[in-house]
Amino acid sequence: MHTYVNNRFGTLYGHVDDITINQLLLETDEAFRYAVEKTPLTEHDKWKTQIILIPNSNEYEAVTYFDGDCALSLCPPSIRPYPQDTRGVVQHEACGHGFGKLGDESITKQAWATPDILAIINGYHARGWYKNLAITSKMSQVAWADFIFDTRYSDQVDVYEGGFGYMRGVFRSENNSCMNYGIPYFNVMSRLDIMRRIREYSGMDWSMDYFYANDTNKWGDTDGTTRSGAAHASLVGTGITGSNTHCAPTIINPKKMGDQVRAIRNKTKNNNR
Repeated sequence: MHTYVNNRFGTLYGHVDDITINQLLLETDEAFRYAVEKTPLTEHDKWKTQIILIPNSNEYEAVTYFDGDCALSLCPPSIRPYPQDTRGVVQHEACGHGFGKLGDESITKQAWATPDILAIINGYHARGWYKNLAITSKMSQVAWADFIFDTRYSDQVDVYEGGFGYMRGVFRSENNSCMNYGIPYFNVMSRLDIMRRIREYSGMDWSMDYFYANDTNKWGDTDGTTRSGAAHASLVGTGITGSNTHCAPTIINPKKMGDQVRAIRNKTKNNNR
């Protein structure tokens, strides 16, 4: 945090404004501008775009920033073992948060979700996001209600308590999935939203009949080959160092964050002279 590095897009670890935990930051306005200028991406189709940026760090850190519906996910090449390896980071952060607009299903606090937290989740629901989370335990009212009583899914799908970091008051559709721990498996509500977005973004028709005909609950590979065996072996018995922080996605003003990051960088640069 206190060392100046002259890197592309000004990527650094720090905190600005209401982002009070140390996390990856960057000149988001510059990154979004670069993506439009240097790739086939245009401002017209930016809203349905997922951008992945690979920072020069192997800390287990990742975060997704939204400019409207356009997502920019910072996915470091993690040296942790499966499922916290690089693949797990990309699956959870870019595929889940960024493209799928899914919420975290992990539990990090032994506490009830407060009314303010429930209001935040409800606000995401109003945008059509975070449908893999519910703020009610009533089977008839969760987004995945139909799957609970469908014999093709009822052996896995139910109403499980815990999500968005809280042990109580937030609910998910299955015991475990990528939005909990990065495993190569998305639960049924997540698969539904991801498949629907793929079809809609491609300009194709969407129907539940299409989903049922093409859905599968098979897992992806679990061999953890995204990092070398030597990197994995180096972690055995040593205790993994670095941050354990997983930062929730944030809707940002790219220009505002860009200016704040540039100010941090200038201050750090002057202090290091």
